[in-house]
Amino acid sequence: RINFKPEGVSAIPQARSSKDIMAVFKENVQTHSRIIYNQYLRKRPHFAGKVTFKFSILANGDVEKGEIVGSTTDYPEFDNAVLDDLLQWKFQSGEFDKCTVTIPLTFSED
Repeated sequence: RINFKPEGVSAIPQARSSKDIMAVFKENVQTHSRIIYNQYLRKRPHFAGKVTFKFSILANGDVEKGEIVGSTTDYPEFDNAVLDDLLQWKFQSGEFDKCTVTIPLTFSED
């Protein structure tokens, strides 16, 4: 969308699509998060559970203010390792509004 103003043209921020957000998740969960899970399985075999993360994505694609809002793993060291990785993920940059995402990830050996 474009907004015409007397002093010039400026882009209006747009909402990120859930499809674009999920594409980044799919890519990173299958690589980064799976590797982290396998590393922690060596330390504590057979652990599993769901961790729910909440974070914001800035217009430049950076992640900020991530937090764990729920976990059933009973393994805070693991939960924090996944959160630390998630904070390094990069989303598409552009004229986007800052958005907040809450998403659960389920980890199991299967």
